[in-house]
Amino acid sequence: MLSMEIDKKIAASIHALPSVEGPIPVTETSHPYCAMAFSRCRMDLADYGYLEEEYFLSGTANVYDLDENGALYIKYEAVPYKNRILVRRPREIQNYSGRVLMDILNASSGYDIEDGWDRFYRYCLEGGHAYVGVTSKPLCVQALKNFDFERYNSLNWSSPVPAPQPAGKYGFGSIQGTEEGLAWDIFSQTANVLRCGVPNNCLGGYPVDYLNLSGQSQSGMYLNTYTHFFHPYLKTREGQKFFDTYLNIVGVAACRPLCQMAYDEKPARFPDVVVEKIDSPYALISSEGDMYLFQNTHEHAWPKDGDTPENRIRYYEIPGTPHTNIVCKVLNSYEETDKTGVIRPPILPETIEGLNDTPLEFYVCGILELLYKWWAFGIAPPRAKRFMRDAEGNLLRDIHGNVKGGLRTPFVDVPAASYLGRSTKFAQGAMCGEKKPFSFSKMLALYGSLEGYLEKFKAYVQQQIELGFILPSDARRMLQWAERTAAQCK
Repeated sequence: MLSMEIDKKIAASIHALPSVEGPIPVTETSHPYCAMAFSRCRMDLADYGYLEEEYFLSGTANVYDLDENGALYIKYEAVPYKNRILVRRPREIQNYSGRVLMDILNASSGYDIEDGWDRFYRYCLEGGHAYVGVTSKPLCVQALKNFDFERYNSLNWSSPVPAPQPAGKYGFGSIQGTEEGLAWDIFSQTANVLRCGVPNNCLGGYPVDYLNLSGQSQSGMYLNTYTHFFHPYLKTREGQKFFDTYLNIVGVAACRPLCQMAYDEKPARFPDVVVEKIDSPYALISSEGDMYLFQNTHEHAWPKDGDTPENRIRYYEIPGTPHTNIVCKVLNSYEETDKTGVIRPPILPETIEGLNDTPLEFYVCGILELLYKWWAFGIAPPRAKRFMRDAEGNLLRDIHGNVKGGLRTPFVDVPAASYLGRSTKFAQGAMCGEKKPFSFSKMLALYGSLEGYLEKFKAYVQQQIELGFILPSDARRMLQWAERTAAQCK
């Protein structure tokens, strides 16, 4: 149990309102990092009736840690910070749904990656939902300053404990003299700004009827830590929850330390169970590839479904899917990434040739909508089985080489290939998997014709729509995917 004094200090910091600066001007020589106009596909959001704006939030945040008994305590109090967020919203309020998807930007490559936006940008643009991406790590702030020093120089994630300068890097992308543990109160205070209803709530004064928080991969680990320790505090002073639902995408089985660790330091008494009980709808998605990336994770760390008011969890394992989509068109262009000073690994020809293109994003969008219905109408999402394993814990595969069990999809139940979540054939296979297409003769043996394949695929997709796992708009895209796949078999 926390002392009442510490409890009050935690609540006070979470409820603090940071100062808001912005929208930050866009000029011919300066624009936000991750701007859609400079993505790989050069998207013009005005074509969708959307605005893109960047804001800087300044305030103070506590830094937390665990004592030897596993209890939360404040390591440093009221540490100044300045962070950036990226907002996309409908230009006209009549086109706004009232829903906001806030995403913890992924820091695994050393710069902001909009992995959440990659998965659900169509869901936002077609549904009128707003999006807020939050920079989550000092390493990414350094990349922003490399990208545009004049624009981002005032951003600050400094530690209260100074370090020799120039600072060095250590650990998992940590920079000496900075403090990663500022993130937790930054997330909370950002949500408080969105919820507060003041004119400059970074949403043009639009009210927030519903707020989801998501994270993918490392950001999913942040989400696990955040909800585990801070969810009970995440309410407005009027009692409304900051976040109505949560979504963890391919970062299910691990957590992040509460504060920045020294190079050889380990976090004290970290929780074994990542998500055990939570009273807000929380969905977690694992790809097949995650079973290898997180293979050293203890079995009890994988979540269990819950349907009580005190425990509303859904956990889905999706066969045939890789951990990430390295060729997504709405991510930063390579030219933009190069300006961050981070050396990006090249996408090798053999990677593209064998790339597993199973689209996890369709299920991410369907599950987002299921989460909303769980919150709004009390309709609990369907459950799904886990992957099937042998006595040693290895994944079991069918005669086509696809994993058995999990949330079944037409990609593996009406297959045109063997879809592997991991590949050892090429360097990037651990992240993007591998596809082994069937021959034309095998497709004929299975389906009689390519038209027969498409008919079975279409019927399966319709079942998924009825279950709620797939949205009608994405069903059309799935059928287009199947048509391209069939064409490649000829």
